[in-house]
Amino acid sequence: DSRNEGTSIDQGIAYVLMLVALVLTYLIHPLDALSPYKLF
Repeated sequence: DSRNEGTSIDQGIAYVLMLVALVLTYLIHPLDALSPYKLF
């Protein structure tokens, strides 16, 4: 069923976006804490 396939793709995209957001959070926070300028 193409609808089920589309749903699984949407869930996969949402999962990847969540992981990217977590990685960006972990990367940005140390830089923000160490930087004399508040860029974020």
